[in-house]
Amino acid sequence: MLNRQISHDQVTRFLSKKDYSSKELWHALKKDVYQIESEYGGLIFDDMM
Repeated sequence: MLNRQISHDQVTRFLSKKDYSSKELWHALKKDVYQIESEYGGLIFDDMM
């Protein structure tokens, strides 16, 4: 879906910068999520660690 544009390490670095609340995390990612939105699949993530 993303054609390897985002790596696991990039996500890990992003999440380690700050202790995000669910609201802050959604605000930071919402634009990107909507850009890759597709009728053929979905993106599921949660903020549990």
